[in-house]
Formats: sequence, C-alpha cells, structure tokens
Amino acid sequence: MHHIQRRIYGLVAAWVAVGFMLSGCFGGDALSYADQSKLTISTSSAGPSPFIQNVEFTGLQLGRIALISFTIRPHSGSASKPVNVTQYKSHLVSKGYLSSDAKSMQVPVFGLYAGGTNTVDFSVEFEDGSRLAFTKELTTAAYVDPLAIYDRLQVLKTRAAGDQIGFDYFALQSGSGTPAIYDTDGQLRWVGVPPVVNAAHSVFKAGGFVIGGSDGISSMMLTRLELDGTSTSKLLVAPPYINFHHNLDFGKFGYLAEFDALINGVNYIETNLAEIADDGSVISNWDLGKIIGDFMTQYGDDATQFVRPGVDWFHMNAALYDPQDDSVVVSSRENFLIKLGYKTKEIIWIFGDPTKYWYTFPSLRSKALVLTAGGLYPIGQHGINISPDKYLLLFNNGLQSAQQPVGAPAGESRNYSAVVSYKIDNANRTATENWRFDYDKSILSDICSNSQQVLDGSVFVNYASASNRTKSRLVGLNPQHQVVFDFELPTTLCQTSYHGTVVPLEALTLR
Repeated sequence: MHHIQRRIYGLVAAWVAVGFMLSGCFGGDALSYADQSKLTISTSSAGPSPFIQNVEFTGLQLGRIALISFTIRPHSGSASKPVNVTQYKSHLVSKGYLSSDAKSMQVPVFGLYAGGTNTVDFSVEFEDGSRLAFTKELTTAAYVDPLAIYDRLQVLKTRAAGDQIGFDYFALQSGSGTPAIYDTDGQLRWVGVPPVVNAAHSVFKAGGFVIGGSDGISSMMLTRLELDGTSTSKLLVAPPYINFHHNLDFGKFGYLAEFDALINGVNYIETNLAEIADDGSVISNWDLGKIIGDFMTQYGDDATQFVRPGVDWFHMNAALYDPQDDSVVVSSRENFLIKLGYKTKEIIWIFGDPTKYWYTFPSLRSKALVLTAGGLYPIGQHGINISPDKYLLLFNNGLQSAQQPVGAPAGESRNYSAVVSYKIDNANRTATENWRFDYDKSILSDICSNSQQVLDGSVFVNYASASNRTKSRLVGLNPQHQVVFDFELPTTLCQTSYHGTVVPLEALTLR
C-alpha cells in the first residue's frame, strides 16, 4: 500500500514540475527572442563610398531574427520621404552578413547623406514577433566626383514642402560610370563603385542594378551592382553578338538587350534585339534587318534599298515587352516604332513620321498607324515604355534621320522635345495622343533621354542632352503635369544621364 502511494506522489510531483516548466516557457514571465538576444550595436565602419556604411550588431542566437529595417532621417527642409529599407534574414544570409555562429550581424546602410552626420533608426523583428529599436549616428566623408559631374547639381526649381509627387528617388544611368541616385530635393544619395565603368545599358531590379557591358571585341559582361557596393559579373558569350549598345529593358522573361552583331565579317549595326536571362543565356532574339527585309521582299519591294548591313540605317535605341498582346515594340531612331509578335516575329504595326524615307515603300506603308489630328508623330524617339495605365509612353526627341541614303527624305525636325502618351488601336491601326508635356516648347534634347510614369500619374523626365548637348535636365511632374522640381547637371553629348529611372528607396525590401 505504501509502495502504491509513493508512486502516486511521484507522478503528482512530476506533473507539478512539468506545469512549472510550461509556465516558465509560455507564461507572462517568459523572455522573448528579442530579450534573449541581448542585441547591441557594437561598431560601424565606412563602406566603399561615403553613401554606404556597415553597422555591426552583436548578440546571442541572432538566427532568430526575421528582418531588420533602417530609416535615415531626412535633413531639415527636405520634402522627400526618408530612405527606408527592410532586409529579411534570407537576404542577410545569402549575402553573408549573418555570421555562422549567429552571434554577429553586419547591416549595410546605404542612401546616406555624404559629408555630415546621419541619424539612422533601426527596427529589428524576431521570429516570435518581438522587436528591438536602436538609433545610431553615422558620420560620412564628403563626396568629390572624379568626373566633376554628379556633385555639381544645380537646382533650378526646388520641390517645396507639401508638393505632392509619386516618387522620391531617381537614378541616372551614366554612360561614363556607375549609376547615381538623387532624392527629389536634389541631394546626391548614392554612387556605385568599380568594376562598372558604363551603366547606360542597365535596369534597376530587386534592389540593385543589372548592367550590360562589353570589352568591345568579343566578350560581354552582365553585372549585378548592389546598393551595398558589392557586385557579381557573368561572361555572356552569345555569337554573333559582339557588344551591348543603348538600352537594357525588361522583357517577357528576362531582359531585352540591344546588340551589334558580326556575321561573315559584316558588322550588323544596331539591328539585333535579344532577350537574355540572369545567367546570360539567350531566351529569344529578333533580327530586325531580316524581319523587315523578308517582309518587304514578300510584298514586292526591293529590301536592299532600305536594309543596308554595315550602315547604321536602323539605330535601335529601346525596346519593350507588351503583355497585353504578347508582343515587343522596338524603337528605331532613324525610322519608326515597330511592333512584332513575341513568338511569331511578324510585323503588327509601324508608327513614325510619314515624311521619312521608310514611308516611300508600299510594303512598310501598309503597316503604318495613322495618327489622329492634333498629335505629334514620334521623331527620333527614345525611352519607350508601357505606362501603368497601359498606354505607350515615349520621349519624342524631334530629331530627323541622319543615316538615310543621299537624296532620300530625312523627315521633319522640331526645335523642342516632348513627352507623349499614345493610345494605340491595333484593329483600326490608329494612334491617338492622350497627353503631351513639352515644357512650353522650351527644351530641345535631340538625342538619348527618356521619361517614366509612376502609379499615381506623376512623371520623371530626363532631358539627357539639353542646351546643345551640354546640360542634363531632370524634371519631376505631379499627376497634373505641373513641374515640381527641375535640376541641371553638366554633360557631354548625353553621357551624364543617358537613361533615368525611379528607384523606391523610400520603401525598399530586400529578400
């Protein structure tokens, strides 16, 4: 009997002990992951440029961190939203920023003001939902641009407090170096570091720049430049392509890249478009010389009079993928815009100045869009894209053709440039102008340049070759197309801002 009682008392004692353990784990006195981590900021160090610093955190079991965010407090008088970046654990691990023993973590902070003190707020969230907050002051060195360009911005019109615009940061894709990022106050907030020496052929994707570059002979590189200053490169071997030129744009699956090609000893200048993947492989391609030449021959025209290998007769400068009808649109500065089936590669329509040489060929004329009264035909256009409201948006430079045969019509020229939005009716083969911004016809940017519309209808305009190709003008428009800011930088031709793009540094997530 006493033996049975001792067993019962033992079981009761065991259950009581388990109860106390559960209470300690889940009761109100339990320590959260945040408390257990004993997380602190230990140190900070300069990054590869004054706009980047690395902040070191130390603690225990940091593998339980779910994400960390930092916010750079704006300077007094700033109208731009603060830089705000969230980095998930998966990103930190993939970049090697979380130590293998989970006792230290490096957080790259980018978008800092150069030449002063930055106040940075950190928020750390753990897997159990607990949080910790820190504030750190980071002092940065002044930035002196070796090109004597990007530290010399002039503010022609300041974004005033309360001025609403749908973006706060933009990048300039330079033909002379890495991209440069400014806020809409005109403050330089980031410049990249080598190995990139020409970022004209680039896009911003998932928190970094994808850049196409070439040695100009036979090998080409596809480089990803991160905002923390690190980079990775892949060799792209894709005969017969020999170098990138002009744009890199988003395609159906990868990137639309424009190439020169060398075929049987003949240089096919700026007539080849290929879609390439992140690993450098070619997904699809469009040989515009062959596509156009075959079409002209099929319908009775002498294609050799128009398609002239070895001559810059086409001058491809941009492309886009249109998911609305599974097509690509290619911009030929010398001639027109041309829409092709993504898979079929057949010509859907052609849109351009009917006073140019191309319009004299009946086969090409049969595919021409008719512009409704009052609109501007695209002339020497650049930077084509599909706007968020599903219209064709482009920078209408206004420069006539320069590479037509002697005596052939070169088309019209204008003494100003414009941003134009078009509605295209494929069935009826018409184009209607939705809206136009021409800055009171005050600026001619005859080459390069582009524009980008964001979700609320605001527009970033990059006049890359203003003032006789000596100035780059960077203009922000609100949804009513009123000028919110206007900045100016020195340039030669259009090297400073060949292309420009909005970057979401105010709400960037890295996974």
